[in-house]
Amino acid sequence: MLNVKDNKNEDFRVTSYLVCQWFYGNENIDAKKMNTLTDIILFGVTRFDENGNVYLQDLDINGEMVSGEIILKDVIKVIKETNPDAKIHCNILGPDGVDSDDKERLHSQAFVDNGDTLTKNILTLLETYGFDGIYFDYEYPYKLGSVKDYSDYLVKLDSQLGDYILGAAFSHWSCNLSKDAINVLDRVEIMAYDNMGEYNAHAEFATVGGAMAVKDFVKRGYDLSKCDLGLPFYGRTHGGEEAWPSYAQLVDDLDNNPFKNTVAKSYMTGDTSGNITTSFNSVQMIKDKTAFANDYGLGGVMVWHYTCDVDYENDMSLFKAVQTALDTRK
Repeated sequence: MLNVKDNKNEDFRVTSYLVCQWFYGNENIDAKKMNTLTDIILFGVTRFDENGNVYLQDLDINGEMVSGEIILKDVIKVIKETNPDAKIHCNILGPDGVDSDDKERLHSQAFVDNGDTLTKNILTLLETYGFDGIYFDYEYPYKLGSVKDYSDYLVKLDSQLGDYILGAAFSHWSCNLSKDAINVLDRVEIMAYDNMGEYNAHAEFATVGGAMAVKDFVKRGYDLSKCDLGLPFYGRTHGGEEAWPSYAQLVDDLDNNPFKNTVAKSYMTGDTSGNITTSFNSVQMIKDKTAFANDYGLGGVMVWHYTCDVDYENDMSLFKAVQTALDTRK
């Protein structure tokens, strides 16, 4: 039983990750789409290393390398001009390592051996760019020792953050932090996507893309009012290839059908004759998931990611679907 109640949560969050590399330099900003958001998490520019250094990556923008500082300043400026009420957060990625064991080792080195340096540099980053919060996306510590190091660092960082928001993203099977770390997190982004459900469909509502994922967080002791249900604004292609086409890439094949969740097509090759199927969350499913998140007591929804949607004026817009679902709650 989902125990769904049709009550509108006036404090409901609509959060979106914004991949800076795919947003920087946009000449035409869709103000209506941007203004559906209460929170924006900037992704893909900021990193830390095993020594606790925080740095901005230079990125390839249409064949030209652009400094991370220029990108970050420009994106923040555009957001503040378009939606001055939105909270802007910074996602910070750690060292990659040569394999998963090395990645965990390097993260633990940063958290344990150089945690004070990392905290100092994160605080400088937040102050310099006027961010509202810092988000971690550590995929994924498997060893118990690595989970402990991550948990302990989040608790330690929180003690120094003051009014800054501390957030992190997890899949339902990777949210095994310590109770203390769970309690200090202000925001939790549930990555309820990239998994195929019972019917081999991407991010099914009743299982890994919605209700089941949320229940796993409840079992772990997470406060649902801090949690945002992740909504995929992209599809997954299966049947011989791995591809992640954006919703905007496939919308023309939907025949304005808000219930359509699959397209028999490859968005890598254009092939429609084989066994290729691309599945995604339709307009109606995004409405249903948003309504569920509101009614079930979650703090909001989270979109991965902003530039995947079509223009807001398009009736097939997923951001419009989110807003419509909220506007129709009692």
